[in-house]
Amino acid sequence: MRLPMRRFQMRRLHAEDGFGLIELMIAVTILTVALLALAAGYDQAFLSLHRASTKSVATTLADRQLELYRSLAYDSVGLDQTAYADATTVGGAGYDSTYAADAAAIAASDPVDATTATIAGCGSAAQCSPVQSVVGTDGRTYRVESFVRNVPESVTGVSWAELVATVVVRDPGQAGDPEIVRETSAFDRSNG
Repeated sequence: MRLPMRRFQMRRLHAEDGFGLIELMIAVTILTVALLALAAGYDQAFLSLHRASTKSVATTLADRQLELYRSLAYDSVGLDQTAYADATTVGGAGYDSTYAADAAAIAASDPVDATTATIAGCGSAAQCSPVQSVVGTDGRTYRVESFVRNVPESVTGVSWAELVATVVVRDPGQAGDPEIVRETSAFDRSNG
């Protein structure tokens, strides 16, 4: 009697009925985990490409503004006196707290005798405006802030003045207008 029972048990151990379903469930689970990991990777890649695209457009806008300053004569590089005063004076008609804070930070990093280069009656042209809203090549609006500082230089008894232009591009579509890019260029009288 023991022998037929043993044979039955052996036959049952060698039988593969039901194992196909279990193997299939394990394969589907592994495939699902792999696909989810792949989808998460695509999501991160998309976000990374979006950030890179935004930074590229912002850099192009900053470069354009600096190129505009480079194309001008030295004495024509500056911000409109009235627009600058309005943007940086609390209670001014065009007071802009973000711009005023950036202007103060830039001034604090300059030598003590540096001043903001302003031009009376410069107007609202792109080279004169402290703050502009500009549409980038991606169709989005960016905030372009310009700062022009007159920085005196002196080396071994020789003195001259340099104009240092800083352009900050921000994303007004994000909370807090985060800075995307900041570029600076210097000009002396030999530039124009």
